[in-house]
Amino acid sequence: MLYLLGCNYQLRSDYESSERYHLQALTMCEQLLGSMHRHTARSLNSLGELYCVQERYAEAEPLLRRALNILEVSLGPTHAEVADVLENLARLLRNTAREGEAWELEKRANSIRSGKKTH
Repeated sequence: MLYLLGCNYQLRSDYESSERYHLQALTMCEQLLGSMHRHTARSLNSLGELYCVQERYAEAEPLLRRALNILEVSLGPTHAEVADVLENLARLLRNTAREGEAWELEKRANSIRSGKKTH
């Protein structure tokens, strides 16, 4: 529920309220489900997306990288949720002038989406 409130406020451009709900959702996920649960990763990804919208890239990047790690471990490296985080991280990297790494992440996300193996 908190996650959905955070998303709703983000859509309304009420970033302060959105951040508050995303942080509460993250705290609850970590406490109830643990730091390596897929819902914890979703909360990290959502908060990272919010920070990207606000151009708070230095805060967003570690959240997105942590979400990526959790999902790769818990769901496997070719799961669709991994592709979602890869795409968000690639956008961040493009916005911070790191085109080479962004390109690799986008290529990997596209491979997941198309069902092709990477490497």
